[in-house]
Amino acid sequence: MTTASHDQERDGRGHEPGLWWVPDANRDWDQTDRPARNLGKVTFHDVTLREGEQGYGVILSAPEMVRIAEELIRVGVPRLEMWPILSRENTQALTEISALSPDLATYALVRPGFKEDLDLAHQCGADGVMVFTLSMNDWIARHALNKDADQIADEIVEGIRLAKEAGFKVVCGPGDAFRTPVHRLKRLFTEAVEAGCDSVSVNDSLGQCLPSTFERLTREVRGWVGDRVDIETHCHNDYGMATANTLAGIQGGADIVECAINGVGERAGNASLEEVAVAATILLGADTGLDLSRLLEMTELASDVMGRPVPVNKAVTGVSLHHIWTSLHAAWRERVGAAGRPEAWTPFVPSVIGREGYQVDLGPMAGKNLIRMKLIELELDAPEEALALIRDRVKDEGRVRKAPVPVAEFKRIVAEVLEQTGAAQDMGVAVDGE
Repeated sequence: MTTASHDQERDGRGHEPGLWWVPDANRDWDQTDRPARNLGKVTFHDVTLREGEQGYGVILSAPEMVRIAEELIRVGVPRLEMWPILSRENTQALTEISALSPDLATYALVRPGFKEDLDLAHQCGADGVMVFTLSMNDWIARHALNKDADQIADEIVEGIRLAKEAGFKVVCGPGDAFRTPVHRLKRLFTEAVEAGCDSVSVNDSLGQCLPSTFERLTREVRGWVGDRVDIETHCHNDYGMATANTLAGIQGGADIVECAINGVGERAGNASLEEVAVAATILLGADTGLDLSRLLEMTELASDVMGRPVPVNKAVTGVSLHHIWTSLHAAWRERVGAAGRPEAWTPFVPSVIGREGYQVDLGPMAGKNLIRMKLIELELDAPEEALALIRDRVKDEGRVRKAPVPVAEFKRIVAEVLEQTGAAQDMGVAVDGE
């Protein structure tokens, strides 16, 4: 490879030196050669305090809701949604949150045609409403909702008219869009635009879509509504595709993405705000307007308030994403770092989300490279001939514990090995295992 081609490969659109290095192709074309419709501005609409609270075991007080909203404002999220009629706590919290910042627009979930819902949204100071219904699938409408599906569509349109007359920004948010007959969804969205709605939401209520399906319908919707209104995405994670489907929606032309911190929500949850934010920025090159360096702090706050630990292997914010656990990766990181490209080793460097760096942990996968790295981190010395013995002791200890070896135990192992081999005396230092 010539120098010119090498530089071209490294410095493409998917490379931000010192931060990340991903394939340029993500931002240009998909495998079917369809150009992406939206790689510009993407607006985040947070549903943590609405659907997130519908998640199993999530119970928030009004002050806790306000704390989460304040953190969303710090990150730069411009919109959030709540369901004020659900409880006094939600009504109180939405009222306080609506007055927090002019940079935050608040939306209330409302039932189509329910004047009391609109009155309460006004009382709480909401800027907009999400006019929502569960499904317009014929069988589900008949058996679960005791209604005719076309009647439900008519009710949504009328609900949008009433909400616009009341002075709200309005989202047309029919649930279960992908099991709704296409002709009915098209009629609803077309009539919703005529009724004055500001955006329409493509909703995968049960997380059953493939990304290709989500992208295709989003493109279809754009053809129906043109540029008269925005398109939103609402994705669930029942099959583990909420983030992928949200990105597919962006590629299909969606302007606004509905997400929740840590992916909380009903059943398996909603699209994860932090995952979509980082992936849209890095993989698609979209402008999210968010401060990614505050994401880790935001997710940790939400985890603490909700009592929902973040899995160690969770995408984007899981602690193991930036752990060094094997000597192979330790050697790789050292080499690419020495060559000036630390971003070549992980999907993005820790500082992107506000993490303070890589964490070295020791266990059965440790080798001498990793032992050296940990010794340097702890400002300890050991001769080269002692490394193999320390490594073997660390491996055994990790297997016994079935967990990373604690720092105190590692120091004790180093002290014992140096004492047994006479290295401590030769080095002329006192070694404290504690």
